[in-house]
Amino acid sequence: METTNMTLTGETVIGGIKETSFLLMKDFDATPDVMLTSKVNDCGRSAIEVTRELAVFNTMILKVLNGEPVNMMEDMNMEAAAAAQPDRDSVRAGYEASINALVEKCAAFTDEDWAGKVMAPWGAEVTRAHMASWVSYHCMYHCGQVNFIQVMHGDNEVHWM
Repeated sequence: METTNMTLTGETVIGGIKETSFLLMKDFDATPDVMLTSKVNDCGRSAIEVTRELAVFNTMILKVLNGEPVNMMEDMNMEAAAAAQPDRDSVRAGYEASINALVEKCAAFTDEDWAGKVMAPWGAEVTRAHMASWVSYHCMYHCGQVNFIQVMHGDNEVHWM
């Protein structure tokens, strides 16, 4: 499947980043410690692991938006992230710091900046708006995983309300 460039406004992209992050943090905060660290099976990941990954991914996307070189394998080093963010509070703080840095960067973009091209870590040339939108897409993907972990433990509540 070929990656396409979309026409997105900065307001839409930033709003999406803020909204999906808010929803994820509602679910993250509603997840008891036993659920936060449990895995469904040997190949599954815990809610804390997927939230930690989001912070690492967001930091990599910020590098792309800053025009810095990225190496997906190096920049997505989850072992280093686990050592730096071993618990609920540090994972939450790391995630929020990554979102705040992205929103700050994006808020400074002009319309021309948004339309400028960057190279995505997976090798596609996309607009900055498209690249920044991946923060929201990735967040909702993992928010669904956090929800699934909650449901697997008998929590059927909608924590967004």
